[in-house]
Amino acid sequence: MTTADVNKYVSNYLKTVQKLGKTLKSIESYEKSPPEHVNQIEKAYKDMKKIIPTLPAAGEFKQILDEWIIDFTPHVNDLKSEFEFKFGNRLSELLTAKGLTLQGRYPNFTVEFCNIEINADQGQAVIYYGNKYETLARSGNSPADIFASLLKARDELMSRQYNATDFLQKVYKAYLMTLSELNIPPDEDVPIMRILDKLVWMEQSAKFYEDPKKEYFKDYTRAQFSYDLYRLIVRDYQGKQLRMRTATVKFMQNKSERLWVLRGGGGHFEPYSHICFGTIKEGS
Repeated sequence: MTTADVNKYVSNYLKTVQKLGKTLKSIESYEKSPPEHVNQIEKAYKDMKKIIPTLPAAGEFKQILDEWIIDFTPHVNDLKSEFEFKFGNRLSELLTAKGLTLQGRYPNFTVEFCNIEINADQGQAVIYYGNKYETLARSGNSPADIFASLLKARDELMSRQYNATDFLQKVYKAYLMTLSELNIPPDEDVPIMRILDKLVWMEQSAKFYEDPKKEYFKDYTRAQFSYDLYRLIVRDYQGKQLRMRTATVKFMQNKSERLWVLRGGGGHFEPYSHICFGTIKEGS
Protein backbone atom coordinates (compact mmCIF):
# COMPACT_ATOMS: atom_id res chain seq x y z
CA MET A 1 0.00 0.00 0.00
CA THR A 2 1.50 3.36 -1.00
CA THR A 3 1.66 6.45 1.19
CA ALA A 4 -1.08 7.97 -0.92
CA ASP A 5 -3.27 4.91 -0.32
CA VAL A 6 -2.65 5.09 3.43
CA ASN A 7 -3.34 8.82 3.48
CA LYS A 8 -6.62 8.28 1.62
CA TYR A 9 -7.60 5.52 4.01
CA VAL A 10 -6.82 7.62 7.10
CA SER A 11 -8.60 10.67 5.65
CA ASN A 12 -11.73 8.68 4.95
CA TYR A 13 -11.52 7.12 8.41
CA LEU A 14 -11.23 10.57 10.05
CA LYS A 15 -14.22 11.85 8.06
CA THR A 16 -16.25 8.89 9.24
CA VAL A 17 -15.19 9.44 12.84
CA GLN A 18 -16.04 13.15 12.61
CA LYS A 19 -19.47 12.26 11.27
CA LEU A 20 -19.93 9.77 14.08
CA GLY A 21 -18.92 12.36 16.66
CA LYS A 22 -21.33 14.93 15.26
CA THR A 23 -24.18 12.41 15.20
CA LEU A 24 -23.50 11.21 18.75
CA LYS A 25 -23.34 14.81 19.95
CA SER A 26 -26.75 15.53 18.45
CA ILE A 27 -28.21 12.43 20.13
CA GLU A 28 -26.73 13.48 23.47
CA SER A 29 -28.24 16.94 23.05
CA TYR A 30 -31.70 15.64 22.10
CA GLU A 31 -31.68 13.12 24.96
CA LYS A 32 -31.87 16.02 27.42
CA SER A 33 -35.51 16.55 26.51
CA PRO A 34 -37.08 13.27 25.36
CA PRO A 35 -39.64 12.29 24.19
CA GLU A 36 -40.22 15.65 22.46
CA HIS A 37 -37.20 15.04 20.23
CA VAL A 38 -37.79 11.34 19.62
CA ASN A 39 -37.99 11.84 15.86
CA GLN A 40 -34.59 13.58 15.78
CA ILE A 41 -33.10 10.92 18.06
CA GLU A 42 -34.42 8.13 15.87
CA LYS A 43 -33.06 9.78 12.71
CA ALA A 44 -29.58 10.23 14.26
CA TYR A 45 -29.71 6.66 15.56
CA LYS A 46 -30.47 5.39 12.05
CA ASP A 47 -27.56 7.45 10.72
CA MET A 48 -25.30 5.77 13.27
CA LYS A 49 -26.46 2.34 12.11
CA LYS A 50 -25.47 3.26 8.56
CA ILE A 51 -22.06 4.68 9.49
CA ILE A 52 -20.78 1.99 11.87
CA PRO A 53 -20.64 -0.84 9.29
CA THR A 54 -18.27 1.30 7.19
CA LEU A 55 -15.62 1.23 9.93
CA PRO A 56 -12.77 -1.30 9.89
CA ALA A 57 -13.95 -4.67 11.11
CA ALA A 58 -11.33 -5.09 13.84
CA GLY A 59 -10.55 -2.93 16.83
CA GLU A 60 -11.95 -1.84 20.17
CA PHE A 61 -13.41 1.35 18.68
CA LYS A 62 -15.86 -0.48 16.41
CA GLN A 63 -16.67 -2.99 19.15
CA ILE A 64 -17.69 -0.17 21.51
CA LEU A 65 -19.97 1.32 18.86
CA ASP A 66 -21.51 -2.04 17.99
CA GLU A 67 -22.34 -2.58 21.66
CA TRP A 68 -23.77 0.94 21.88
CA ILE A 69 -26.16 0.24 19.00
CA ILE A 70 -27.36 -2.95 20.70
CA ASP A 71 -27.92 -1.14 24.02
CA PHE A 72 -29.47 1.98 22.48
CA THR A 73 -32.03 0.23 20.26
CA PRO A 74 -34.54 -0.56 23.06
CA HIS A 75 -34.05 2.97 24.42
CA VAL A 76 -35.14 4.47 21.08
CA ASN A 77 -38.15 2.15 20.99
CA ASP A 78 -39.14 3.15 24.53
CA LEU A 79 -38.85 6.84 23.68
CA LYS A 80 -41.02 6.35 20.59
CA SER A 81 -43.67 4.48 22.56
CA GLU A 82 -43.76 7.16 25.25
CA PHE A 83 -43.95 9.96 22.68
CA GLU A 84 -46.71 8.28 20.66
CA PHE A 85 -48.73 7.54 23.80
CA LYS A 86 -48.51 11.14 25.06
CA PHE A 87 -49.22 12.52 21.58
CA GLY A 88 -52.37 10.43 21.17
CA ASN A 89 -53.57 11.26 24.68
CA ARG A 90 -53.11 15.00 24.19
CA LEU A 91 -54.88 15.04 20.81
CA SER A 92 -57.68 12.93 22.24
CA GLU A 93 -58.11 15.33 25.18
CA LEU A 94 -58.44 18.31 22.83
CA LEU A 95 -60.98 16.55 20.63
CA THR A 96 -62.99 15.10 23.52
CA ALA A 97 -63.52 18.64 24.82
CA LYS A 98 -65.30 19.33 21.51
CA GLY A 99 -67.36 16.15 21.64
CA LEU A 100 -65.20 14.32 19.08
CA THR A 101 -63.65 10.87 19.38
CA LEU A 102 -60.13 10.01 18.24
CA GLN A 103 -59.46 6.54 16.84
CA GLY A 104 -56.30 4.86 15.57
CA ARG A 105 -52.71 5.15 16.67
CA TYR A 106 -49.73 7.31 15.78
CA PRO A 107 -49.03 8.24 12.99
CA ASN A 108 -52.54 7.54 11.57
CA PHE A 109 -55.73 8.67 13.27
CA THR A 110 -59.42 8.93 12.40
CA VAL A 111 -61.95 11.50 13.60
CA GLU A 112 -65.46 10.99 12.22
CA PHE A 113 -65.02 11.02 8.41
CA CYS A 114 -61.54 12.56 8.54
CA ASN A 115 -58.24 10.71 8.45
CA ILE A 116 -55.05 12.24 9.84
CA GLU A 117 -51.63 11.17 8.60
CA ILE A 118 -48.56 12.49 10.42
CA ASN A 119 -45.19 12.71 8.69
CA ALA A 120 -42.60 13.35 11.38
CA ASP A 121 -39.73 13.66 8.90
CA GLN A 122 -41.50 16.47 7.03
CA GLY A 123 -42.81 18.04 10.22
CA GLN A 124 -46.39 18.11 9.03
CA ALA A 125 -49.74 16.37 9.18
CA VAL A 126 -52.26 15.93 6.37
CA ILE A 127 -55.99 15.85 7.09
CA TYR A 128 -57.98 13.87 4.55
CA TYR A 129 -61.66 13.52 3.72
CA GLY A 130 -62.13 9.80 4.14
CA ASN A 131 -59.31 7.36 3.52
CA LYS A 132 -57.06 9.78 1.60
CA TYR A 133 -59.87 10.45 -0.89
CA GLU A 134 -59.49 14.24 -0.77
CA THR A 135 -57.05 16.52 1.05
CA LEU A 136 -58.83 18.91 3.41
CA ALA A 137 -55.87 20.60 5.12
CA ARG A 138 -52.20 20.47 6.05
CA SER A 139 -50.81 21.49 9.42
CA GLY A 140 -47.85 21.31 11.74
CA ASN A 141 -47.41 17.95 13.43
CA SER A 142 -48.15 18.94 17.03
CA PRO A 143 -51.46 17.95 18.68
CA ALA A 144 -52.45 21.63 18.97
CA ASP A 145 -51.74 22.34 15.29
CA ILE A 146 -53.62 19.26 14.12
CA PHE A 147 -56.56 20.01 16.40
CA ALA A 148 -56.90 23.60 15.14
CA SER A 149 -56.57 22.62 11.46
CA LEU A 150 -59.01 19.74 11.80
CA LEU A 151 -61.68 21.89 13.43
CA LYS A 152 -61.28 24.57 10.77
CA ALA A 153 -61.44 22.09 7.88
CA ARG A 154 -64.41 20.31 9.41
CA ASP A 155 -66.24 23.57 10.00
CA GLU A 156 -65.59 24.78 6.46
CA LEU A 157 -67.06 21.57 5.11
CA MET A 158 -70.03 21.13 7.44
CA SER A 159 -71.08 24.70 8.26
CA ARG A 160 -71.43 26.05 4.74
CA GLN A 161 -74.79 27.56 3.86
CA TYR A 162 -76.83 24.66 2.50
CA ASN A 163 -80.38 24.40 1.22
CA ALA A 164 -81.22 20.85 0.21
CA THR A 165 -83.96 21.87 -2.23
CA ASP A 166 -81.74 24.43 -3.97
CA PHE A 167 -78.89 21.93 -4.17
CA LEU A 168 -81.11 19.23 -5.68
CA GLN A 169 -82.46 21.73 -8.19
CA LYS A 170 -78.93 22.68 -9.25
CA VAL A 171 -77.90 19.03 -9.59
CA TYR A 172 -80.96 18.38 -11.76
CA LYS A 173 -80.17 21.39 -13.93
CA ALA A 174 -76.57 20.19 -14.29
CA TYR A 175 -77.89 16.73 -15.20
CA LEU A 176 -80.11 18.12 -17.99
CA MET A 177 -77.21 20.19 -19.33
CA THR A 178 -74.97 17.12 -19.38
CA LEU A 179 -77.62 15.00 -21.14
CA SER A 180 -77.84 17.63 -23.88
CA GLU A 181 -74.07 18.07 -24.05
CA LEU A 182 -73.40 14.34 -24.45
CA ASN A 183 -76.53 13.62 -26.50
CA ILE A 184 -77.80 11.09 -23.96
CA PRO A 185 -81.53 10.18 -23.64
CA PRO A 186 -83.47 11.20 -20.49
CA ASP A 187 -83.25 8.96 -17.41
CA GLU A 188 -79.84 7.63 -18.46
CA ASP A 189 -76.61 7.83 -16.47
CA VAL A 190 -74.09 10.65 -16.90
CA PRO A 191 -70.57 10.90 -15.42
CA ILE A 192 -70.78 12.26 -11.89
CA MET A 193 -67.77 14.53 -12.38
CA ARG A 194 -69.55 16.26 -15.27
CA ILE A 195 -72.16 17.31 -12.71
CA LEU A 196 -69.51 18.75 -10.42
CA ASP A 197 -68.03 20.69 -13.34
CA LYS A 198 -71.40 22.37 -13.95
CA LEU A 199 -72.01 23.04 -10.26
CA VAL A 200 -68.67 24.84 -9.92
CA TRP A 201 -69.73 27.37 -12.54
CA MET A 202 -73.19 27.74 -10.99
CA GLU A 203 -71.48 28.76 -7.76
CA GLN A 204 -69.81 31.78 -9.32
CA SER A 205 -71.15 35.28 -8.77
CA ALA A 206 -72.05 37.83 -11.42
CA LYS A 207 -68.90 39.68 -10.43
CA PHE A 208 -66.76 36.74 -11.51
CA TYR A 209 -68.46 36.53 -14.91
CA GLU A 210 -67.99 40.28 -15.38
CA ASP A 211 -64.30 40.05 -14.51
CA PRO A 212 -63.02 36.47 -14.00
CA LYS A 213 -60.20 37.25 -11.61
CA LYS A 214 -58.85 34.65 -9.20
CA GLU A 215 -60.02 36.64 -6.17
CA TYR A 216 -63.62 36.51 -7.44
CA PHE A 217 -63.62 32.74 -7.94
CA LYS A 218 -65.58 30.70 -5.40
CA ASP A 219 -64.30 27.20 -4.68
CA TYR A 220 -66.59 24.22 -4.82
CA THR A 221 -64.47 21.16 -4.18
CA ARG A 222 -64.88 17.43 -4.66
CA ALA A 223 -65.15 17.02 -0.88
CA GLN A 224 -67.87 19.70 -0.68
CA PHE A 225 -69.86 18.08 -3.50
CA SER A 226 -69.48 14.68 -1.84
CA TYR A 227 -70.62 15.97 1.54
CA ASP A 228 -73.60 17.81 -0.01
CA LEU A 229 -74.71 14.58 -1.67
CA TYR A 230 -74.35 12.77 1.65
CA ARG A 231 -76.61 15.20 3.53
CA LEU A 232 -79.26 15.20 0.79
CA ILE A 233 -82.13 13.27 2.38
CA VAL A 234 -85.00 13.84 -0.08
CA ARG A 235 -83.88 12.94 -3.61
CA ASP A 236 -87.16 13.23 -5.52
CA TYR A 237 -87.56 16.17 -7.88
CA GLN A 238 -90.26 16.87 -10.50
CA GLY A 239 -91.30 13.24 -10.80
CA LYS A 240 -87.68 12.10 -10.97
CA GLN A 241 -85.41 10.52 -8.40
CA LEU A 242 -81.70 11.15 -8.04
CA ARG A 243 -79.74 7.90 -8.24
CA MET A 244 -76.02 7.25 -8.09
CA ARG A 245 -74.20 4.31 -9.64
CA THR A 246 -71.45 2.54 -7.72
CA ALA A 247 -68.16 2.75 -9.58
CA THR A 248 -66.97 -0.47 -11.19
CA VAL A 249 -63.30 -1.42 -11.45
CA LYS A 250 -63.10 0.36 -14.81
CA PHE A 251 -63.92 3.71 -13.24
CA MET A 252 -61.85 3.23 -10.10
CA GLN A 253 -58.57 3.61 -11.97
CA ASN A 254 -58.91 7.33 -12.58
CA LYS A 255 -59.77 9.88 -9.89
CA SER A 256 -61.49 12.06 -12.48
CA GLU A 257 -64.07 9.33 -13.11
CA ARG A 258 -65.31 8.60 -9.58
CA LEU A 259 -66.23 10.31 -6.35
CA TRP A 260 -66.25 8.86 -2.84
CA VAL A 261 -69.44 9.75 -0.96
CA LEU A 262 -70.15 9.20 2.72
CA ARG A 263 -72.82 6.68 3.64
CA GLY A 264 -74.29 6.55 7.13
CA GLY A 265 -72.69 7.90 10.26
CA GLY A 266 -69.88 5.39 10.67
CA GLY A 267 -67.39 7.02 8.32
CA HIS A 268 -68.09 4.52 5.54
CA PHE A 269 -67.63 5.79 1.98
CA GLU A 270 -68.89 4.43 -1.32
CA PRO A 271 -67.34 5.24 -4.73
CA TYR A 272 -69.72 6.49 -7.44
CA SER A 273 -69.04 7.07 -11.11
CA HIS A 274 -72.40 8.06 -12.59
CA ILE A 275 -75.56 9.87 -11.66
CA CYS A 276 -79.07 10.02 -13.11
CA PHE A 277 -82.57 11.30 -12.46
CA GLY A 278 -84.80 8.35 -13.20
CA THR A 279 -88.56 8.60 -13.63
CA ILE A 280 -90.41 7.50 -10.49
CA LYS A 281 -92.75 4.64 -11.36
CA GLU A 282 -96.19 4.47 -9.82
CA GLY A 283 -96.25 2.46 -6.65
CA SER A 284 -92.48 2.75 -6.07
